Amino acid sequence: MKLTTVPGLPAPPAPEVVAKTDKCISLRVNKASGTDEFLKFQVGYSEHGYVYYSWSESKTFNSMLYVVEGLLPNTTYVFRARSVDTKMDLCSEWSSLTPYVRTFTEEEDVKRSGTYYEHALRMEKEKKEMLQAQITKLTSILNGPSRQNTEEEMRGKVKCHENMLSSRRIMDTSIQKLQSELKDQACALAALKNQRSRDEKVISDLLNEQEHLQKIKNAESTNDAKHVEEMKLLREKLNQNELALCKHREQITISAAKISEYEDFLQEKQSKITQKEQEVERLMADCNRMVQEQADVAHAKRIELEDALIEAKASLEQQLDINTYLREEVTRFREENRHLKNQIDEMDSKIAPKLVALEEENWELRPSRSTIMLVSPIQTGMYSTGLSGVYERNESIESHVKTIELFRHSVRGSEMNDGTFWKTTSS
Repeated sequence: MKLTTVPGLPAPPAPEVVAKTDKCISLRVNKASGTDEFLKFQVGYSEHGYVYYSWSESKTFNSMLYVVEGLLPNTTYVFRARSVDTKMDLCSEWSSLTPYVRTFTEEEDVKRSGTYYEHALRMEKEKKEMLQAQITKLTSILNGPSRQNTEEEMRGKVKCHENMLSSRRIMDTSIQKLQSELKDQACALAALKNQRSRDEKVISDLLNEQEHLQKIKNAESTNDAKHVEEMKLLREKLNQNELALCKHREQITISAAKISEYEDFLQEKQSKITQKEQEVERLMADCNRMVQEQADVAHAKRIELEDALIEAKASLEQQLDINTYLREEVTRFREENRHLKNQIDEMDSKIAPKLVALEEENWELRPSRSTIMLVSPIQTGMYSTGLSGVYERNESIESHVKTIELFRHSVRGSEMNDGTFWKTTSS
């Protein structure tokens, strides 16, 4: 029964393994949500390998449980299922594959019991979980930031690779069919050859019998009257044998024609097989080339990532050196500011009493200005020279005080700038 795949028909989930022996495995197939009750199921299974070349399909069934029989002991299989509409000859897409299921060996099947079977299933489940965790970890390591940019390209290449593998599987199935046909034809050819040898043996027996009859006829020619009836019987037998011989000869000619036709057909099939093998070799070469290209691209991406990491590490080390240098400079400036501040405090402590004394002298000298005008010109010159010296001294002190104030403001501004600079560098 040839089925047509319809994408709209819901596919069932992956079948679940319920029980197993050394030659059969029991599966549970659950219906997909929103499916009709008249739909049936079909299970396909294949031996585990790098590529699944041949799939064996079961008969359609209605029940949820199905036993796959005729399996080999101690062999790993994978299973899949699909929904089938037998009325319209339609089927859904295949479900996802089950995990790998190994049949028991003959010794395990003999020793099998309830606890032993549960322990074996539990051990297989733990091993599968451990392998799945390792696979996810490796895929997370491989699928880094450098691989995200080429995800679409990789999907396209993987799809092309899958199409090539599917075409290869179709070719392999056709080759297997041709080989089975050739085996059947070889069996038929061997049967025809055996029939031909049997016919030749019959012909030789008939010829020997005819010669024997001829000898008897020559030897008993004198006793014709006695052996007339026997001769009639022998002639009838001879005629029958001749008819049988003609029939056998016709069959031999027909079988020879069939043999020639089968030989021509065999040569044609062998030429087709050689062509298919050449196509398969070409597809394998293309697959190997694509895999090598993908490996080269991955190696180039890895080298680029390593170069980028080395550059980032060098820039980070340079930035750390700059930060350490800036920290040292800030600490040095702080020490200098602290030292200058201490010097300013010392200068203030030294200048403050002098300023107080000078203020007192100024206040003492201010009342004497009115009496200066009444003194004689000589005394006036003497006082004026003394006062000018005092005024110059006061002006120099005031300028010195102004420079000290300006220096204080500059030191405070430098401290504020150092604080903000330290904040920016630390951030």
